[in-house]
Amino acid sequence: MKKFLLASAIFFSCLESEAQDCNKAPTGLTLTNVTSCSEKLSWLAVAGAVKYRVKFRKTGDPVWGPVKGIGDKTYYTFKNLLSNTSYQFAVMDECGDGTKSKYRNITGQTAACTLPTITSVFALSSSSLKINLNICSCTFDSIRIQYTSSNQPWKYYATVEINNVVLNGLLANTQYTIEASACPLSMNNWTASVTATTPANPNILWIVLDDSRFDSYSCNYAPAWFQTPNIDRIANEGVNFRSYFVTTSFCTPSRSSMVTGLYGHNNGGIDNASPIYDSLPMVATLLRNNGYYTGMVGKWIQNSPYPIFDFSMEGAGNYFNPTYVRQGVGIHPLGHSTDILTDTALAFIHRTPRPFFLWLGYKATHDPKQPQTAYTSYYQNDPMPVPDNTAHYTDDYPSYLYSSSEHQIDPDSIPNNYLLYFQLLKGADDAIGKILDTLQALGILDSTLVLFTSDNGFLMGEHGLYAKRFPYEPSIRDPLFIRYPAWFTPHSIIDHQMALNIDLLPTTLEAAGLHDTSLHFDGISLHDLYTGVTKRKEFMYESLRESSDGSFPTILSVRSFHYKYVYSSCETTTEEFYDLLKDSEENTNLIHNSEYTAIIDTYRQKLASQKALFNYKYESPVMNCYLVDNMRETLQDNNEDDTFNSLIATPNPSSGVFNVINPFNEKFTLDVFNDTGVSVYHAKVYAGTNEINISRCLPGLYHLHLVSGQGRKFELPLAIIQ
Repeated sequence: MKKFLLASAIFFSCLESEAQDCNKAPTGLTLTNVTSCSEKLSWLAVAGAVKYRVKFRKTGDPVWGPVKGIGDKTYYTFKNLLSNTSYQFAVMDECGDGTKSKYRNITGQTAACTLPTITSVFALSSSSLKINLNICSCTFDSIRIQYTSSNQPWKYYATVEINNVVLNGLLANTQYTIEASACPLSMNNWTASVTATTPANPNILWIVLDDSRFDSYSCNYAPAWFQTPNIDRIANEGVNFRSYFVTTSFCTPSRSSMVTGLYGHNNGGIDNASPIYDSLPMVATLLRNNGYYTGMVGKWIQNSPYPIFDFSMEGAGNYFNPTYVRQGVGIHPLGHSTDILTDTALAFIHRTPRPFFLWLGYKATHDPKQPQTAYTSYYQNDPMPVPDNTAHYTDDYPSYLYSSSEHQIDPDSIPNNYLLYFQLLKGADDAIGKILDTLQALGILDSTLVLFTSDNGFLMGEHGLYAKRFPYEPSIRDPLFIRYPAWFTPHSIIDHQMALNIDLLPTTLEAAGLHDTSLHFDGISLHDLYTGVTKRKEFMYESLRESSDGSFPTILSVRSFHYKYVYSSCETTTEEFYDLLKDSEENTNLIHNSEYTAIIDTYRQKLASQKALFNYKYESPVMNCYLVDNMRETLQDNNEDDTFNSLIATPNPSSGVFNVINPFNEKFTLDVFNDTGVSVYHAKVYAGTNEINISRCLPGLYHLHLVSGQGRKFELPLAIIQ
């Protein structure tokens, strides 16, 4: 019995002890992680406590700040404090039965300044380093970096953008010592030093095919039977820009934009006969002036490449036994151009000093197509990717599309053209494999930026067209693959941003460590597009003419990921509009579809904005062309004397929305009068079909009066019904 009473006494004594502990203020208070704006308060757990409350005040202040409940954690970080200031921090606990302890407090001093932490430094290029910092939430005027190399005087850099601390203008292949601070300048506080080394300037290789389509590679939706393992290697070991476009789909204009970073209207190379302005620097001269050994092999642009390059062998003649100009002297090597250009490029890579820049411009896959003899038996039994929309446009298409037989193709000829095309492309793929293998064998593949593209795409029978220059997808969309491990993670695909041929030069200069702020480009660095620093969701396309003579007018277009608007410089309004999400083949021109009226107006404004953005002041000559309407053509065909001498309003009667069909190549002024003779609508009517909307008018009989500048007059009745 005595033992039981003793045990009970001990038991109740323990309960009383626990209750007393819970009602006592927490002990073991400590302050850690002290910065200039925060301190972490910790304490020992209290038995029986279910929650804690904390508060703080400046030392000497009579009033505490608000109480904050923090649950059952035994620590709390006070933030947004003033630097170099004494504070009192207090904590209390609450027991399970609702009773509370008193507060116990501790005094601490915030730091005068908190240094950031340099978490990493990595190279953006041979002349730039990006510094990643970790900094507390304390306020600071700026982040400062001091850096030096080889016992040189310290250099300084300051910024307020913590996520964009980049040192530019550095020396290639050089070790730098770096320190950081966010403290007031007068305190002269810096982090411990870290070191980082800039890489050597990379070699740069541009491989440019001719008239090669976007969808011809096994990494870009080629037919299953056609494989391009070597070209794919560039994409698979680097980045594939799947939304890459040319700003002009034509040989010299596109290449001129590549080498200048400018639209054709800004660089002068608007067609195959127009040279780039002499005052403009090009990729070769810029790199050559900054220590690169430069070479050009194959097809260049209108400008003569020699002596712009240290070495050049230029020519775009025959596939077999072509003529080239090497260092200003004509030569006549034997063999196929793909083999000759590849062997010359390999010799250049073996023999030239580092770093080098090489433009390798293959003739493949340009007409007239003549593959190497070794490939003429390839793919004979494979199904060619003949498009499903080879028929001509029949409604609302520009009259110039089919004005020349040169730019049309018989559907029966498409398979053979594709066969020769793929045979040529296979020869180019094998040749590029030799180049990549050579770079790897020399140990310089990873230190070489390898860029693969084409000067433009090509319509291979879509809409009955065999051509470039037109702003349709197969013509303006191109392959672009870049292998450069310093920048691009293998198997990267960028399809949500638009890359352009005007971007190639800015990209190359950044990789080469050239940051000349005096240079202006219309393009941007693709490295910035890849990392998300820059974004592009739409662009302007142009195809310019100096004269109204010829097969095409000046064509301007705005393409986004959803829509495409096209304007042609014709005597009568000639516009096209395509919904690319619903109609990826661009089979239906929606320019007269009333459901798209508002968005079409938006894209007209987008074109005006793009022209202003890129300083477009080109005076386009007006060509005699117009938008062809199938109804107009049918009416003409049905007329006995092959002429059609009247205007038509249809449907009639209508709900107020109708078309006026004008078969004449002249403009009319239209006035709509009600039955009392009052004009209720005024507009211009151009050749072709014109949509008129007077649905706001009341039902009744109206009269359409039309007068041309040559005095031709018509009066048409029109009934409006509900």
